[in-house]
Parts: sequence; structure tokens; C-alpha cells
Amino acid sequence: MDTEAYIALGSNLGDRELNLLRAVAEIGRLPESKVTALSSFYETS
Repeated sequence: MDTEAYIALGSNLGDRELNLLRAVAEIGRLPESKVTALSSFYETS
């Protein structure tokens, strides 16, 4: 049975966009997981 999950990530140190892209790549490497969509990045204060 497939399970769908929505995951929110955040980063506030160093190259924030690169950190998020790396995190998404690592999630995609998990056994039996697949990243099917990625939203835009948003910067807040």
C-alpha cells in the first residue's frame, strides 16, 4: 500500500537553498521513497 506524505523543510544557516536541495535529495534516497513534486522556495523574515 502506498502512503503519501507532505514534508515541510526549513533552513536558516549557510547556503539555505542548497541545504534544502540536499535535504530533498537525501529524502529521495530513502528506501521505497520517491519525491514527486517540489514547491518553490520562500524566504521569510
